[in-house]
Amino acid sequence: MSKGAWVCDGRIRHSVFLRISSFVFRIWEARFMESSLPLSSLIMQKFLSNLLIFFALSLCALCVFQWVRESRLRSEVAELHHSVFLKLDAIQNLETQVKQIKEEVQRLENLRAELSGIIKTNKEEIQNLTKYSEKLERRPRQTRHKSRFTRRRSRRQTRTSNGKTKISKSRTSR
Repeated sequence: MSKGAWVCDGRIRHSVFLRISSFVFRIWEARFMESSLPLSSLIMQKFLSNLLIFFALSLCALCVFQWVRESRLRSEVAELHHSVFLKLDAIQNLETQVKQIKEEVQRLENLRAELSGIIKTNKEEIQNLTKYSEKLERRPRQTRHKSRFTRRRSRRQTRTSNGKTKISKSRTSR
């Protein structure tokens, strides 16, 4: 059926009108019948409808309560995720520090071993030098004086504070 057929055909309009009117009549009849019901039946229907409204409102309240609880739980989960992230970051930093400290300990161990070797060679050299100095002390001393009475020196040797020998000419001779 097209839209034009709906408008032009009188029988279709009449049947639609009859259907709508019968529907309205049934609703009116149901209301009329309700009012003709006994008083206990009306009280029971009102109680049931009020009970249905109460349960509907209770269900809404339960949904709101659960929504609030879920939002609070979601925020707690987000805080826990953040704390886990911070702890994992701290663990990674600490592992990096441990690795650096192990490398530093290894470097210091190598340095200690090298210095121990140097100390050992220094002790051996000190022992050799003490033996040599004892050997020199045991030798008889030779005199280097030419004469006791003539002391002519054209150059005078002096030692400075840093251990070097300084040579200077003197003016006077004895």
